[in-house]
Amino acid sequence: MAVLTNISDNAIKLMNAYDIQVVGKMGTYKSIYFSEKKAITSIAFLDKNGNTIMKENFSTNNCILYDEKIGEKLECLCWYLAHEKPNSYDCEKLMEKLKQNKLELFCYNIKSRMKKEQIVKEQQMKLKKKEILKTKILLFCYENGWNLYEYELNYYIVKFIDKEAKKPFDMYGIESYIDFMHNHPDNQQAKIIYEGGAYYLDELESFYEGLQKLNRGKESC
Repeated sequence: MAVLTNISDNAIKLMNAYDIQVVGKMGTYKSIYFSEKKAITSIAFLDKNGNTIMKENFSTNNCILYDEKIGEKLECLCWYLAHEKPNSYDCEKLMEKLKQNKLELFCYNIKSRMKKEQIVKEQQMKLKKKEILKTKILLFCYENGWNLYEYELNYYIVKFIDKEAKKPFDMYGIESYIDFMHNHPDNQQAKIIYEGGAYYLDELESFYEGLQKLNRGKESC
């Protein structure tokens, strides 16, 4: 035998995620099989405008125990409602699974999708940061009268002492002259001012920081 007691008069906020707000009433679930537990006696999922997407009132036999997994379940439901915009029939099936505590496979699938979505967002953020850094590096070179070249995922900043020497670089690329500038750093035509990896975000960040240190060293001389 089980009973619900201490049911709250007003709904409280249970979660707010992905522009979906979850509100519900709480109570105390008592059973001869275990000690008192907190339980959700009614629940409603609202969109960002406060419109009800789905709601349910629970009886003693199908109330939702407020256990350590409830947060994960509600978050997965919020994510799904925000991304899939399910119809009323699908919402009814979801609510039924919530009442029957049969959301394990659903949550597993949603968490996998959430993880993939997060990976894509992080990749997009990294690409955006890389583009910003590349623009800063190009501007830095322009302000100092230097030229930026890319070869095999590396950046090379070249200073042309002989302006005519720039023409073959632009025609044939820097790869033909890297060894020359490394082996003859004191030549009076073209010098590598700075070089480093340019593929990964941390490489570009390190490259830009190194450029700034180089410029500060030049200013202090």
